[in-house]
Amino acid sequence: MTEEEIEKYERQQAASSERWRNLWRVHFYSGIIVAPFLVMFAITGLVIPYTQPIQDGFQSELRRVDRGSTVVSFDEQAATVETNLPEDPIVSMTPPRDSGASTVFGLDSGRSAYVNPYTGDFLGADETQTTLVRWSNALHGQLNNDSLTIPLPAASALWDGEKVMRDYVVGDLVLELVGSALWAVSVTA
Repeated sequence: MTEEEIEKYERQQAASSERWRNLWRVHFYSGIIVAPFLVMFAITGLVIPYTQPIQDGFQSELRRVDRGSTVVSFDEQAATVETNLPEDPIVSMTPPRDSGASTVFGLDSGRSAYVNPYTGDFLGADETQTTLVRWSNALHGQLNNDSLTIPLPAASALWDGEKVMRDYVVGDLVLELVGSALWAVSVTA
């Protein structure tokens, strides 16, 4: 090899190395920016499978009752809620999950009202978005809103019968494309 060829080869290697470092830099900083959100999603998402024990722990005075011998009808329990919260209509009812649980009535405002199924006593209502579980679910859902999207064709439309152009989240696409490029370069190197 001549000195000229050696210099040309070294310039090519330096340019390739520079592109590689820039790609790694973009991928690294993207990960640094995204990592705190992933940790937050992991923590708030962890609340979901443990909803019942968390709510029982923080709201035991509303959710847990002493076991009785006779159960008041659901209509009478609903009437108790309507008497205590006339401005907030009932939209759902969840029967007690076990013999020590209260009956939960979902209200139009998003709150929940609790009634002792054995005595028919109104135990109270929780406030919207003040419980740990509701706060966690709201935070998890709000930051995972996928608001910046672009339409791209999807190959899966060939077999699933849905529309060809689908919305993709821009942030996800950047991480996926840069990660794929880094993987492809490392495999060929």
